[in-house]
Amino acid sequence: MIKLRELIAIITFLAGILLLIKLCLHPFVWVTLIVAIICFVFAYLMWPSKKKGQREEDNWFLDIMEIMIELPLELFLWTFRAAGHLVRKGDIDV
Repeated sequence: MIKLRELIAIITFLAGILLLIKLCLHPFVWVTLIVAIICFVFAYLMWPSKKKGQREEDNWFLDIMEIMIELPLELFLWTFRAAGHLVRKGDIDV
C-alpha cells in the first residue's frame, strides 16, 4: 500500500511540475496555476513521510523525492508560521 501511495504522489508531483512548465511556456491561465497547486498539496498529503513514521526503508531515490515533495509546502507553511510568530511576540505593531 505504501508503494502505491509513493507512486501516486510522485505522479501527481510530476503533473504539478508539468503544469508549472506549461504556465511558463504558454499564456498564463489561472486554472492551470490552481490545478498545479492542488497537485502539489495532494502529493504532499499522499506522500508517506519518514518524519511522520510512515516510511522506514532507506532508498536514496525516495529520500530525494521526499525532499522535493515536502519542500515547497514546508517553505510555504514556515513563512506563515514565522509571520504569525512575529505578530504574536509583538515585534511588529499591527
